[in-house]
Amino acid sequence: MDINESSRLQQLDKEALIKQVLGLRQENQYLSNQLQKSEDQFRAFTENIQAAVYIFDENSMITYANPFLSLLSGYANDELLQMPIHELVHPDHKEMAIERIRARFAEGLPSKQHDVKLLDKSGNVQWVVLHSENLELQGHKVTLGTAIDITARKKIENDLRRSEEKFKTFAENAQVMIFTYDSKGCFTYVNKMCEVLTGYSRDELVGMNFTKLLHDDYKDLSVERAVSRRAFEANGLSYDYVGVKKDGTCRWWELSGVPLVGTDGEITILGCAVDITERVESERALKESEGKFRSLFERSSDPMLLLGEEGFFDCNQAAVELLKAKSKEEVTIHPARLSPVRQPDGRLSQKKAEEMIKRTYETGFHRFEWFHCDLEGREFWADISLTVIPFENR
Repeated sequence: MDINESSRLQQLDKEALIKQVLGLRQENQYLSNQLQKSEDQFRAFTENIQAAVYIFDENSMITYANPFLSLLSGYANDELLQMPIHELVHPDHKEMAIERIRARFAEGLPSKQHDVKLLDKSGNVQWVVLHSENLELQGHKVTLGTAIDITARKKIENDLRRSEEKFKTFAENAQVMIFTYDSKGCFTYVNKMCEVLTGYSRDELVGMNFTKLLHDDYKDLSVERAVSRRAFEANGLSYDYVGVKKDGTCRWWELSGVPLVGTDGEITILGCAVDITERVESERALKESEGKFRSLFERSSDPMLLLGEEGFFDCNQAAVELLKAKSKEEVTIHPARLSPVRQPDGRLSQKKAEEMIKRTYETGFHRFEWFHCDLEGREFWADISLTVIPFENR
């Protein structure tokens, strides 16, 4: 090989080396640009997201924190970058947080979402849901975490829990049956009084269809009314049913209920039932008693009138005949109008009649003589007996 050929080859080697160096520089610049672009995208995303994003190292020291973490914690960014991540955790959860951080780096603890209580710079409690991932950056192990503020949700959950506790305290001490049942008519909750008044245990009642507690004559009607309640068409209405206890005995129950809409849209009926057996039996006995009274009243040969605060409101046929009336309606007037203006003692009949009526209400019974006149103007003496009796809610 001559000198010229050797010189030419050396020149080619230099050019190749220069090209290689330039190529590496261009590649490094490209990678650097891509890395910068990736970091810019990461920061653009994390600094505008409505969640805290942070990175901490094996010593638990925060190496990156987005603006939302400052907003959530109350600490400035430069303060956050000088403190361990667990310093943001509430004392109630701090020990647990430290152990999880240790396990994450030492044992490769897998990522898991969990709720954590934080304490901000002003001492206020903040609830967040955390999610963390293990990463390696520039040859170092780090953890990338996100924290979403759920303080408002926790407050709602706590308020709901307290409300449910109040409801259960009230329901379990109520002297009436309180229960809920689902769209299929199956009990989902029953209070203690349901056990007492039905004879079934709570375990037996929950899951049971409510119609099983009703007499066959009322099952179809109760289902129709339950459908109306679920359609918000029977709110505030109560109905009487014959219930059947576990031992087969029947009791009268007054049932009412209102629909409740759950967060999932499911409609549940909140119901209340009162045992009204004694009331029904008393009303039945009273009705029978009033029937007997009415029969005696109508058939009596003695004139009998029913007197209320406004005057006579009913009478029997004997009274109609005595007072020369054409019908009972003519007698439904104040006693003073069936009397002369004054009684023989000179007192006004109106005033004296009111006095006699008042005395009767005070003592329950009063007997006296009264100077009457019939509707034709004939005057006559009458022996009057007034007795206070309960009559048709009067």
